[in-house]
This record gives sequence, C-alpha cells and structure tokens, in this order.
Amino acid sequence: MVRFVVFLVLAALAWAGVLYFIDHAGPGLTVAQLILDAGPLQKLLILLLNLTTLVAIGFGVMGLFDRTGAARGVLLALAFGAPALGALGALYGAMVIWTAIQRVGGEVSSQVWAPGAAESLTPLALGLSGATVAALFATFARKRSAEAPATA
Repeated sequence: MVRFVVFLVLAALAWAGVLYFIDHAGPGLTVAQLILDAGPLQKLLILLLNLTTLVAIGFGVMGLFDRTGAARGVLLALAFGAPALGALGALYGAMVIWTAIQRVGGEVSSQVWAPGAAESLTPLALGLSGATVAALFATFARKRSAEAPATA
C-alpha cells in the first residue's frame, strides 16, 4: 500500500507541474494541444504510457477474480516499468528543450519554454499515473491471493 501512496503523491506533483507550465505558456493551451504538438518520439512515449495504464487496469480486473495471483507479477512490472519509461521521456524532453534554448541564445521568456517543459513532464506524469493504478491493483491482487484456499 505504501507504493500506491508514493506513486499517487508523485503523480499528483507531476500533473501539478504540467498544469503549472501550461498555465504559464499563455492562454488557450490545453493538454490535448500539448500532446498533438509534441514530437514523434514524445507522442510514441505518451501512447505507450497510456497503453500501460490500460494494461494495468485490464490485469488488475483480472487479478481481482484470479485467486492464483498470476496477474500480480505483470502489475508489479508495470508499477516499476511505467515510471522508468516516463522518466526517460521526461529526460529526453528536457534535453530537447535545453538544446533549443541554447540554439536561440540570449534570454528566453517563460512563454517560450513553458510548453516544452509541460511536454517533457507529461510522460513522467502518465508513467506515475499508470504505476499508481498498477500498484493499487497489485495490492488488491496480493490480498486476494492471500485469501485463496490452499490447494494440495
């Protein structure tokens, strides 16, 4: 249960960062526009991280009805793999932002770099959100398999 709480707090902080940077980017920018304007690699990471969340939900529901605990391994892999993939996406996005700022040279306003910062935090927020779902369902799957009667 501790993993779930940690992932939940980190996901909330990451989403707060995304929304903060979107707010500073200027009026009219939304999360959907941010994703549509992202580069191809960022879009691929966002798609993969959305799929990990859906897979976590699917295996989580399966784990609620499976008393053997077979889905728990997949859920734990998603709980630790999704944030790692999200962190790689965030690092790649930050690298792209700083490279672009360095090429521009001089002082750059926050309205210029804030959309890129939000774009780089989005995979991290999605990865932590998927990990939160996976950790929650893994906790329920563990409790469910512990209640299972022993078979000889």
